[in-house]
Amino acid sequence: MFFRKVLLVVAICRVPSLYAVSDNCEFFTHMLKNNEKRLENQAVEVINGIRSLTECWGRCIRRYDCKSFNYAETLSVCELNSNFVGFGAPTLTNDTKYVYITTVDAASCELSSNASSMECCSDDTGSYNLEQRSCPASSSKWCTCVSGFTGPKCSLSHSFSGTAVSCQQYQEAGHNVSGVMQIDPIGNNTSNVICDMTTDGGGWTVILRRSDGSRLFNNTWDEYVSGFGSVNDEYWLGLENIYQLTAPSIDGNLRVELSDASGNKFYATYSFGILENTHYEARFTYIDGDAVDSLSYHDNMQFITRDLISVSTCVGDEYEIEETSYQPNETNSEMSEAVIDGISCSEYAGGTGWWFKSGLVKCTDCFRSNLNAPHGSLVWGSLENLKQVEIKYRK
Repeated sequence: MFFRKVLLVVAICRVPSLYAVSDNCEFFTHMLKNNEKRLENQAVEVINGIRSLTECWGRCIRRYDCKSFNYAETLSVCELNSNFVGFGAPTLTNDTKYVYITTVDAASCELSSNASSMECCSDDTGSYNLEQRSCPASSSKWCTCVSGFTGPKCSLSHSFSGTAVSCQQYQEAGHNVSGVMQIDPIGNNTSNVICDMTTDGGGWTVILRRSDGSRLFNNTWDEYVSGFGSVNDEYWLGLENIYQLTAPSIDGNLRVELSDASGNKFYATYSFGILENTHYEARFTYIDGDAVDSLSYHDNMQFITRDLISVSTCVGDEYEIEETSYQPNETNSEMSEAVIDGISCSEYAGGTGWWFKSGLVKCTDCFRSNLNAPHGSLVWGSLENLKQVEIKYRK
């Protein structure tokens, strides 16, 4: 929506000369613009072959860190800047080939808490917290970060230097505001997560969020390993991130929070850890809560997705499954006919990924919980009509 609105206004604001940006054009009403000026030594990207000012602007709005740009029509050069004039940035220099335009409405930005730099965030990410999930400014402007947040996309804490491995590490550094933060459990790849700094002492990293059914969760193994979704609606943090969060402990704290269609809320807590990162076998030990224990059944199970068809096979209740040394893909046994007629536990559960039973089982024994199920079929024991789910972790 942000990009669509901007491009529409650009089309309306065409002018004969690319340097003659109209003062009456709505698109640039709040933007600082200077003909024959250039902001030097602030470029994060220099693009050649750009044919118009509006094309240069389009390149800028695709980068969250672009706050101004220099455009030279005669050179077909577009320079994307990570800063803008004022607030400690270098002043403009004279250059007849260029026009300078900011992408930031400076009036909507404020100094960060240390009063040393400007902190703004674009509306497509938002000044995000658990109560207010969007930027308060209009979709074509910039806004300040909420209290306690700083940096690109308002996802870093100004009370912590760098990027933490977990929400708990941010909390231990003095950050106590719930909201979206960037963490880096693996050490080479940041991820946006929701940090809950208030519930039961805080420090929780939300690893799964289901809210509105906007995502199917019928993802592949690779996608479940790396993570998918968005903190703005529904997401899965990723098995490798979860493994790195928990390793080497298997007695960290897992909290499952459930809400049904009537607004009733339930929770259950567990000791939790992932043992290895080949099959992501997990340990679940029930601690307490007012929701029935529906994860202990999955203790020591491997994670299974729809494309791992050889890992598990489930059959109907009409089959008699005896105790056997059956292994997936076994063909020389009396169970072979059942295997041919069976489906995987993931397929039985709607194609989602979860810690399902492996081997040959009855389909009704595949799981006791599945919070990655299709939104209308979220499973937790006997609870029905679940609408919202959060699973969160801390050591």
